[in-house]
Amino acid sequence: RGYEKVMHEYDRIHYLIEEGCDHVDEDKSFSFLLEHALTVGTCEKEDNGVVMFLTDDCLLLEPLGDILACAVGALRYGQIMHGSNSSRGGHVFNFLSRLHPGISWCQTRGVASPPPRDEMKFHSLTRYLRQIYEGEDRDTTQCIHGGVYSYNRNQCSGEWAYHFDLSGGAYCHCDVIALLRNMKTE
Repeated sequence: RGYEKVMHEYDRIHYLIEEGCDHVDEDKSFSFLLEHALTVGTCEKEDNGVVMFLTDDCLLLEPLGDILACAVGALRYGQIMHGSNSSRGGHVFNFLSRLHPGISWCQTRGVASPPPRDEMKFHSLTRYLRQIYEGEDRDTTQCIHGGVYSYNRNQCSGEWAYHFDLSGGAYCHCDVIALLRNMKTE
């Protein structure tokens, strides 16, 4: 019942549920189901869309809407803040909601995983977040997230070096589609 409650509350989100996919008779691999979910009923080249992966054991400490606003702000930073015409809007490939500068341990491997402090660059999203929440009854000057950090994952290790994260990672729709298509050809 918990899933149904979340799905009802966030009814504009497309959910990928691996169990009970009766509408798909052929391949039931994760990549097939994902591509099916991302292309059915939507424009295949929906460049402005954002795809966020969450597993059923993810714990969100802030409202999903706030997390998604920061994800869009990070993924579209160049476009939003500098008027870039690029459909991707910058050099950011993914937004990892589970990482922050205080993460220093890789739980799954049981080893230290210090944040790449020398690589991290703060990007303010205050102006963008004010526009997003304009008209809402909230004090945007006291936003928990006034911005996001970017870093080069190639210079990192452990938790900070994941290429693709299915536990809280957000990506541009067009990048996920391209990645799936590339996997098919390999």
